[in-house]
Amino acid sequence: MIQLPNLVQDAPIVRMQNAVLVGTMKFTLDQFDLFFNAGNPAPTRLATQISEFRNSYGRLNAAYALTRESLLTGDISGLDEEGDQLYMGAKDTVEGARRMTYVVTRKQAGDRLWIFMKKYDVNVKENMIAEWSKLQQMTEEANASASLTADLATLGLTEMWARLTEVADQLRNKLTERSAEMPAQQAMKQAREAIYPEYRALIDLLKAYAMVDADTQRFDTLTATLNNNIDYVRIHAMKDGGSTVGQGGNSESNQNENQNENNGNNNNNQNDNENNNNNGNNQNENQNENNDNGNDNPNPNPGGDEPIED
Repeated sequence: MIQLPNLVQDAPIVRMQNAVLVGTMKFTLDQFDLFFNAGNPAPTRLATQISEFRNSYGRLNAAYALTRESLLTGDISGLDEEGDQLYMGAKDTVEGARRMTYVVTRKQAGDRLWIFMKKYDVNVKENMIAEWSKLQQMTEEANASASLTADLATLGLTEMWARLTEVADQLRNKLTERSAEMPAQQAMKQAREAIYPEYRALIDLLKAYAMVDADTQRFDTLTATLNNNIDYVRIHAMKDGGSTVGQGGNSESNQNENQNENNGNNNNNQNDNENNNNNGNNQNENQNENNDNGNDNPNPNPGGDEPIED
């Protein structure tokens, strides 16, 4: 029996986060450069594809350097969560003060602040930009009003309100900064889409040469190294553990197979339902015939079973 060579398994590159994709592509390029050297040059077509892949990786890495996506997203998420907690804390304090009828000054301060906050109708679950646009306007108006700042002090909210104001300002700056980076985000998207076919062509060529090379083990070291890294990425660097992509499998193919299976089940269920309906119609027709001949058989259904209704 002919011994077949080991082949590189499919990698879930489309589902990788930017940082993971860049790292995986860099690792792949480095391994090809280490394996194919002056003493072991790559076949001509493969060498050409390595060069094209290198160019695509260079564009991907340059685009990623401009995005700083993880830093901004983390900053914005953290500020948004802190701000939500501050606002809800202030709102709860105001609502509590309104019920303190036995402390007139606190109740009056709570009533005034409640009317003021109600005007902005902030909802921490709404769109982040809409929420923090309202909160920024609200904090600015309160800070500019001597009576409202006095009410905040009466309820012990001065420090909390000051921090809420800071968070609103910082979030505005971060959101503006992220908006300014949209061209960089678009460049990153384009660089990702460009490197997908280059990577697949590189791996496909390696598989092809491995299949036709006289020495079936010539590319085993490179293949094993690439596969080990793919396994590591799938297990440790994918959000869902890469469970939708099997070992050496293809997620898109699996999804199509599942879809076909579901369609087949749906068709079978529909046929079963149609058969059941036809059976019910036949029973109703038989029942009607029995009723028409009721004088001959006063009890057409002696077993007591009811006919199936549509």
